[in-house]
Amino acid sequence: MDSAERYTDEQIEQAEAEIHRQYLETAAEVLAAFGAFFAAVKAFDKRGGTTTQRMLLKPSQREFRRFASILTGGNEKANQTAALFADNVRKYNAEWQWKNLLRMGGFDREEYDRVDFADVLKNVKKFYPDTLDKVRDQAYNSKKFRQAIIRSLNNGAGVPQMAKDIQAVIDTNESAAIMRARTAATGAQNKSRLDSLRYAENKFGIKYVKVWDSSHDSRVRPSHQRLTGEEREIDEPFSNGLMYPGDPSGSWEEVANCRCKLKWERVKT
Repeated sequence: MDSAERYTDEQIEQAEAEIHRQYLETAAEVLAAFGAFFAAVKAFDKRGGTTTQRMLLKPSQREFRRFASILTGGNEKANQTAALFADNVRKYNAEWQWKNLLRMGGFDREEYDRVDFADVLKNVKKFYPDTLDKVRDQAYNSKKFRQAIIRSLNNGAGVPQMAKDIQAVIDTNESAAIMRARTAATGAQNKSRLDSLRYAENKFGIKYVKVWDSSHDSRVRPSHQRLTGEEREIDEPFSNGLMYPGDPSGSWEEVANCRCKLKWERVKT
């Protein structure tokens, strides 16, 4: 594992910790918003009544949208956190790649030294979007909250169980956010290296091939185990259709939680 790969792993750990902290705050805010509804359920259960009457306590669609909007706000913060750490990874790996091209030789050292890294980085495009689809996100979580509450009311569940069901919806959002952050870091690492190689190839006319390298452990998905060691030209996709590990243009099954790395070799002429 090289120093940039270690840096990427550290950034992933920090992103996960920060996202978890943010969702703790979001969960507290969401549960507090359900406070009036919880109080009504407790009062009803104390005095008693039919299941049909209990179902009438269900919040309105407008209230569910309000609850979901709080969670959407938390998701937006998590998305921005993922974007920030992915950009850290992008910049670090691009610089690491650029500096390590020298060890492969074939450069005019004086010309290489005149190339400002800022110029290189301009060609290493920002990888991860800062925003998410808020309308879609809010609609999805409003539906999930509504389903959880209807199920709880219909089953006669008390407030503690309702709170657990609401927390489960929040936890699903957190898990998805962490997965996106991990996946984005992998993609940013590998795309920045590829972009640096492409820039160097265009600048100096030295040809490279890119090589797919897995993490070489039992967690590597079979399709990526088969890809290990596969070589392709810089602008040629690998046999799974991806340009690099973590390429967001691929299917989620091929990209999610990928830990593979992009290596490279100079083409000797």
